[in-house]
Amino acid sequence: MLQHPDSALVVRPATLFDLPAIDLIQRLCYQPVFHEPVETFAARLRLSPGSSWVAEAGGQVLGYFFTHPWTGEAPPPLGKTLEHLPQHQDTHFLHDLAVHPHARGRGVAPRLIEAALHWGKQRGLKFTRLVAVAGAAPFWRKWGFKPVAAAPAYGDDAALMALSAENQAITTRP
Repeated sequence: MLQHPDSALVVRPATLFDLPAIDLIQRLCYQPVFHEPVETFAARLRLSPGSSWVAEAGGQVLGYFFTHPWTGEAPPPLGKTLEHLPQHQDTHFLHDLAVHPHARGRGVAPRLIEAALHWGKQRGLKFTRLVAVAGAAPFWRKWGFKPVAAAPAYGDDAALMALSAENQAITTRP
């Protein structure tokens, strides 16, 4: 059972201790084809500590957002555990955002996105990219992302999207 909506929402860096809750949320939000092993999330936490977050209220994780530095226009391969990050990083890759179905409409996603965009800006990463799956492109357009290519490895309707140059510096919700 999730906390009452009036509970204070806290966004903090994700830890290995959050992985069971993250795994549950991913299973509630995504079709099985998009489920990633917990080890994949753990590897991202080890490779890029501090670039992924959870939102919680009353000690319960309500949503998560995994991001990491990357390079180039091609997204990381889906479902593969990253062994290392590229040496020359110019891109903030927004990997996976999910909010527990019972916590939607409570401002969880915007708070997680703001934390991520702020992190990328602080590190001076030149580009911000993501792959929108399962019809999520309209959501990301509201944040200033524009489709730049299809991403068929991520699904028939998947689109590689990039934050437009005029919105690159924006770190607040639309």
